Amino acid sequence: MPDVKILAGSAAPDISGDTTTEEIVIEDDVSSSPISVPTKIYKYAFTNTSSTTSAIGLNSIPSASNVTVRYAYTTDANADPLSLTQLDSLDIASMEAGSGIYVYIILNVVDTTLPATYTANISWNYGKAGLMKYVVNGETTTEIIFKNALIEEPETPTVTNKNFMGWYSDSSYSTAVTFPFRSQGQILYAKFVDPYTVENTSDSGNYGFELNSSGYWESQNNGVNFSYSLCKVTFNLTASATVTFTVINYAESNYDFGIFSNLNTTLTASYTEDSSNVYKSFKGSSSASTQTLTYDIPTGTSYIYVKYRKDSSVSNYNDSLQFKVAITTTGGVT
Repeated sequence: MPDVKILAGSAAPDISGDTTTEEIVIEDDVSSSPISVPTKIYKYAFTNTSSTTSAIGLNSIPSASNVTVRYAYTTDANADPLSLTQLDSLDIASMEAGSGIYVYIILNVVDTTLPATYTANISWNYGKAGLMKYVVNGETTTEIIFKNALIEEPETPTVTNKNFMGWYSDSSYSTAVTFPFRSQGQILYAKFVDPYTVENTSDSGNYGFELNSSGYWESQNNGVNFSYSLCKVTFNLTASATVTFTVINYAESNYDFGIFSNLNTTLTASYTEDSSNVYKSFKGSSSASTQTLTYDIPTGTSYIYVKYRKDSSVSNYNDSLQFKVAITTTGGVT
């Protein structure tokens, strides 16, 4: 067991406001060389005397010559500090009510042939502890904070083939979070959406598609004889994926058509269509007909055209094409 100098510790009281800060200075000059004791260890015993979970945050502003400063901590009063994981900084450690934690400041001489100054300004904060939880794609990361701590915006999370839309305070993504803010501890949810856009073409006479209340993109040329709706669905993928279109076609049987292009192939605004450009053509049905089709889409930018072509049928009121997009990929949080 190395020689350890015991220094005064601190009790962590039950405080509800901002954290309390204390500071001491370690100073010990070693002018003789070679240095026979290259490592000095200082021990602090912190005790949580409150009735709630508290936290200790320990920071250092090293002012050492020929010396490195490291930290270690444990709940074992008799632990060998040199057997513990040494850290560059100890941001925060949690203590349950009535428990304690032992913090070690480990000063190591870099070159024992030279004089060294063991000097470090050591400060610690203590107060009530809270938990910040960050939910990303179903996975939760927990961080201990001081209650009433100022929460800065985390690094932007990434999920394969998803676009990050921001942090929200509820799982239904109705309330966006504005950073920074003070918190007693809470759960934040990262919102992601599929990486695709639907854009109506600028062709003359195009009625286009609009997103309806059921979450489907729906053609807008209902009841218009010899008309069409045409849009371009563009994907920007970070990994290859399978894309599934769920299609609902309301139309007169064998007359009105929903047309999906081959991948990266343009459909025209004409009433007819070159069959070499068509990946799938859905014939109409007098009642709602739901079908699916899939594409294997590579990494990068790709596009698919969707068109609904209506002729002069007498069924003029509910004729439409609706589609919904789902992206299936292997991968999660990156």
